[in-house]
Amino acid sequence: MRVVEELKAKLSSQASPLVSDRTVGDELMVQVEGILVRVFSSLAAADVPGRSPGRGPVITATAGADIGRRRADQHIHPAESLAAANVLFDVSLTVITEVLPGRWETAAVALSLHHAIMENVVPAATSYVNVLLGRLSGAHTEERLRISRDLHDRVAHGIAVAHQRLQLSGFADTERDDDGSADIRAALEALQLALHETQAIATELRYQVGSKQLHEALIDFADDAADGVAPVIVSNAGSPRRLTTGVQEEAFIVVRELVHNARRHARASSIRIDLAWTPTSVTVSVRDDGIGFVRANVRPGALGLIGARERAEAIGAELVIVTTVGSGTVVTLDLPIVEERA
Repeated sequence: MRVVEELKAKLSSQASPLVSDRTVGDELMVQVEGILVRVFSSLAAADVPGRSPGRGPVITATAGADIGRRRADQHIHPAESLAAANVLFDVSLTVITEVLPGRWETAAVALSLHHAIMENVVPAATSYVNVLLGRLSGAHTEERLRISRDLHDRVAHGIAVAHQRLQLSGFADTERDDDGSADIRAALEALQLALHETQAIATELRYQVGSKQLHEALIDFADDAADGVAPVIVSNAGSPRRLTTGVQEEAFIVVRELVHNARRHARASSIRIDLAWTPTSVTVSVRDDGIGFVRANVRPGALGLIGARERAEAIGAELVIVTTVGSGTVVTLDLPIVEERA
C-alpha cells in the first residue's frame, strides 16, 4: 500500500521511534490500516444523498486507549504520535486525491482523514496521561508511606524520648520555683504538642483511596478523625462514579490537605465535605466555619494551598477559594470525569 510505504519512509527519515522498533512499527501500521478503512467508509457514505463526509456516526476507536497505554510502557512520548499523525494526514491526502482524482472533493477527503485520525489520537493521548497519573499516584503513595514511617519511627520517637527525659530530670516539677522550671514546663508542653501533631500527620499520610471510590475514602477519612480535632461531615449527591486511579488519589490528597488546613490554621469547629456528581463531572466542596483569611496576607510559602492548586491543575480540575474573615472558607474542586477504559 502506497500510504503505508510513504509513511514509513518519512518517519524513518525523521528517526521516529514509531518505526525504529519492529513491534511498535507493526502496531502503527495496524492503526493506519484501520484509519484508512474508516476514511473510505466515511467517504463512501458521503455518496449517499443528504450525508456529509466525516459527519457520519462516530466510530469509537477503543484500540486507541490500548495504544496509549502501550506507548507509555514503551516510553514513547505522545508528541511522536502527533507528529506521525500529521505525516499520515499529508501522505494520505496526497495519495487519495492522486489515485482517485475527482472522486471526492479535496476538502471532503481532508475532513474524513481528520476525523478518522483524531478517533485514534484522542483516546490514545488520554490513556497515556492516565497511565502517567497512575504511576505518579503510586509513587506518591509509596513516598507518603515512607514519610509516615519516618515521622512515626524517627521524628515522633525522638520527640517522645526528649519529652520523657525532661520529665525524669525533675526540672519540670511544679513544686520547684527556680527560674528555670517554668521554661522547662513550657518546653515540655511544646514537645507534647509537636508529638501529637507529628503523630497526626503520620496517620493522615497513610490514608488513600485504593480500591474504594472517592466518596467512600473520604467518609472513612472523616470517620477515623482523632479526638480533639474538628469533626468532618461528608455528604454525597448524585450517582458516584469511579474515577481513574491517579485522578482520584490526587483529588483525595487535595481534599485531605484542605481539611488539614482548616483544622490547623482556620481554627474551625466543624468541617463539611460535599460531593455533587453529574454524568460529566464531580464537584467537591470543603467548607469550614473558621476564621477565614485575607488573600493578600497569605504568605508566599503557604505550601498547603499551593500544593492543592498544583495537584488540581495536574488532574485537569479547577480549584476555587472563597473566604471571608470571620465567616469561614469554602474551597471547591471541580473535576471533569474521564472514563477509564478497560
